[in-house]
This record gives sequence, structure tokens and C-alpha cells, in this order.
Amino acid sequence: MKATHSTASSKPILIREFPKLRTNYERLEGALYLLRLVHKLGQQGTVDSPDLFNLLGNALAAAENSNNLENLKLHFELKLLSAQGVLPHDDAFIPWLKAGLSMHESFKIENQQRQRLMNEANAHLKHYLGTF
Repeated sequence: MKATHSTASSKPILIREFPKLRTNYERLEGALYLLRLVHKLGQQGTVDSPDLFNLLGNALAAAENSNNLENLKLHFELKLLSAQGVLPHDDAFIPWLKAGLSMHESFKIENQQRQRLMNEANAHLKHYLGTF
């Protein structure tokens, strides 16, 4: 996933392709959603952030094999908002923020609780990023 610039040719070099994302439409759609969020952050002035780049890379890697893309998207959103310093404190967020993205499938929550967290994360994203 890591694209770097070669000093000799100054062309980006693709380090990882995430081939499994292209074999499943749902995975591809989830990956594109994550990329849209990061792109929108770039438009807001967040650029050249190694932490953000690593978060995205870890999310794309997790998406390749995920059986719960909804949890992964929620986990990514919460970590993204927290990293930007705009996620308000909520005890329900703490386990998600402490765990790595690869642990997204371990969160067993009821649909109603997941929906509440998703709605809250979405509201904060829209407030912070506008439409995306």
C-alpha cells in the first residue's frame, strides 16, 4: 500500500496492492469508503501524516479478510476521529480505541448498539469533514 517517490525518477512506487480487495465488491466498496474519508481529510489540510497513512494501510489490510466490514468501518471511523482530536469522550468508544484494527471482528455488540455508535461516528464525521 505504501507509495513512495523514487529519487531517481520521482514516480510513485506501489509497495502493496491489496489484491483481495478487488475480488469482492463489498470489500472494494468498503475500501473505497475508507479512501474517501482520508481523501476528505487531505482536502481539510491533513497531509503527509504517517499515523493516518498507517491507519489506512492497516484498515485496507484488515478489509482483505474481514467477515465484518461494518465493524471495520466503525472501528476506522472512531480511530480516525480520535487521531484528529475531534471524538468526544464516550465510554463505549474506549475498547474500540484501545484495540488495533485487526481486532474489529472481536467486538460482539448488538445491532442497536452498533447502530448508535455508527450514527454518532457519522455525525462527528459530517460535522468535522462536511459531506463525504
